Amino acid sequence: MYDGARKEASFETMAPWLRVTLELDTLGHITVGGEAGPEGSGKIFGQVRLDFQLKDVMDQTYLPQLIAQLNEIEREFPIIGSPKE
Repeated sequence: MYDGARKEASFETMAPWLRVTLELDTLGHITVGGEAGPEGSGKIFGQVRLDFQLKDVMDQTYLPQLIAQLNEIEREFPIIGSPKE
């Protein structure tokens, strides 16, 4: 997205209740959107969900710093396990 080659990026999480996407418009503005909800089953699970969209939260010049911060988080808190476990 930083060089404009891609217009969308998604964060795939192992948590089935969380999804985040970033969309780049033609002016370089980025909109962040996604879904979040409780994990599990029962009376309210599956009925409660947050859909969100934050328009023009940042522009593509912020991406290198954001990517560096995400890499630092991943180094500090490495992924343990896999979605199939």
